[in-house]
Amino acid sequence: MHYRIQVVILAAGRGTRLRPLTDFKPKPLLLVAGMPIIARTLEMIKPIVHEVVVVIGYKGEKIWGYFGDEFRGVPIRYIEQDRLGGTAHALAAARHALDRRFMVLMGDDVYCAEDLYALAQYPWAVMGHEVAKPKNFGVIKKDRQWFLKDIVEKPERPPSNLANCGAYMMGAEYFAHDPVRIQKGEIGLPQTLVKVAQSGTPIKVVKASFWHPIGYPQDLKKAQRLVA
Repeated sequence: MHYRIQVVILAAGRGTRLRPLTDFKPKPLLLVAGMPIIARTLEMIKPIVHEVVVVIGYKGEKIWGYFGDEFRGVPIRYIEQDRLGGTAHALAAARHALDRRFMVLMGDDVYCAEDLYALAQYPWAVMGHEVAKPKNFGVIKKDRQWFLKDIVEKPERPPSNLANCGAYMMGAEYFAHDPVRIQKGEIGLPQTLVKVAQSGTPIKVVKASFWHPIGYPQDLKKAQRLVA
């Protein structure tokens, strides 16, 4: 890349499935190989980012207290999500702070630096990783040129084995589209991104070499082995 981008990290969730580990700290601060999950992400993106915007909620003051206002020279801005309302709601909370182009990542997923650099090459993109059991994930449907057609949540008949990694390159035009409601009180970012794609904006599907989401204690244990 010839320029640095802005990165938004969504880190407001409660992490209820990881209790009691999250009783006293937010999920993004759980350790993987001795380093908080979100710190690993910040380390990876440091070469390509000019500012990080972290959307905080549950015990967000601990994230702010851990990093302060910068990470190794990269400014960090914190936006508080006033209530949990889905990923689209979290992103909307940061709307006023965003550039025309930005990357969005999840604060509790383990990524690979090279994959994030590849994602950043496109104005609009979504990252997918091949998984053995796609029925457990949001699954990406793409065309032959690897452009996004749909993201189907936990389908009985998956259209592919590419799980949505929750990593996106996006533009401010996203906010011109009404967010898609996924259940009572929640609006979904990937579902709204599909709406953007179906309106005519080409969104590239980037295949990840590594991705590990952390939802349960066993996922955290597996992550320790994978990145050790």
